[in-house]
Amino acid sequence: MGKMTRRGALVEPQYPERRNFEQLKLRFLEHKKSGRNGVHSLHKFYGKLIPAIPAWAIECFSQPGDLVLDPFCGSGTTLVEALLAGRDAIGVDLDPLSILISRAKTTLMSPTILESELPRLLSGIVNDKDNGTSYKTPVFSHADINYWFTKDVQSDLVVIRGNIDTIHETELRQFFLVVLSSIIRRVSLADPRLIKPSRNRYLGREENTFDVVSIFANAARSKIAAMSRFIKILKNNGLCGRVSATVLQGDARQLSSMLDRVNLIVTNPPYMAAVDYVRTTKLEGWWAGVLTDYETLSRQTIGSEKVRVSSAPLEPLGIEAIDNLITAIGQSKFHKGLIVNKFFKDMEQVFREMARVLEPGGKLVMKISDSHYQRVFVPTTDFFILLAEKAGLNLMMKFTDKIDNYAMSTRSAARDGVVTHDWILVFVKCGA
Repeated sequence: MGKMTRRGALVEPQYPERRNFEQLKLRFLEHKKSGRNGVHSLHKFYGKLIPAIPAWAIECFSQPGDLVLDPFCGSGTTLVEALLAGRDAIGVDLDPLSILISRAKTTLMSPTILESELPRLLSGIVNDKDNGTSYKTPVFSHADINYWFTKDVQSDLVVIRGNIDTIHETELRQFFLVVLSSIIRRVSLADPRLIKPSRNRYLGREENTFDVVSIFANAARSKIAAMSRFIKILKNNGLCGRVSATVLQGDARQLSSMLDRVNLIVTNPPYMAAVDYVRTTKLEGWWAGVLTDYETLSRQTIGSEKVRVSSAPLEPLGIEAIDNLITAIGQSKFHKGLIVNKFFKDMEQVFREMARVLEPGGKLVMKISDSHYQRVFVPTTDFFILLAEKAGLNLMMKFTDKIDNYAMSTRSAARDGVVTHDWILVFVKCGA
């Protein structure tokens, strides 16, 4: 069975044995120029993979029937591309909002069911709003709901959420929760130009009047249409009922013991002290009902700066280049050294787990970039190669990918310099 493009055309798979690495890179550039499936835009998600990376990796380094894993699945980009290519997929993530979005994208429901549910849902919302029906407001931990939303917006969101909660079918309910989550930032008082939620009193968003129900209805129609096109492509290529994606809430540092015999891993791991994804999507997570303990989850994430200060010495990894960098940063600011130390210790565990679940000869494709931390250059790419080799993964190819969108720029990026390119790394498990 050939691979299907996001536009629905079927093409025969080509594997690296048939081409050299320069041809592989050219094929990657071709994928970057191709259109992306609309289901990728079901929910905005900062720092997600561009679909071209998993689409290219799956075409070049897997075959129909193979199992594809993303241990940092985020909003499910790799999983969607795996389904389009006729591969089963497994996604793992700590973030419950990521799990919700990924499941909504990859649950292959009949579009007719979604289309028939929407009028009933909207009718209930309008009736409840007109009749003043009250629902319980979601609990906001570590934040004041009145700081982020006007009373009118709160009232409408509560009615929408209350009606979604009455949907008995899990798949339908999770889809409409994702629709609700997708509009939260738009109707909030947060500055829409910023990644992390932040108020800007000069924007005057408090004076805006949002027709929340209409915004929700339009978003639902748009996202149902995107799902409909996605399902149609799968049906036209005979893939419905033949491929599936499983999404698990879990930790990439300790993958399930049931998870093995993976043929390909495609992933974009967290960056060190870059974006606090839990904080970035906390408003969405609260309204979707999946975020309860913000602080604990934030501390658990790889790359978090929320590392408890300890008097214990920094723990070496046994890799001289990495240990020297950790020591240098730690001598200046011990707490910052702990952050760097924990990040690379965590990623050492991740590489070990990825190597464990990969079949001999299986490939790992990873997007990563170098960075600066505390004004010190961190060659993350080279360090990841060392960690991968320690875990039994050999570097097969490495090339740069120019960054075209700087939406992820943060205050730290402005201080330490904007990253202009990512690295694409391809590893193969020893013992093939």
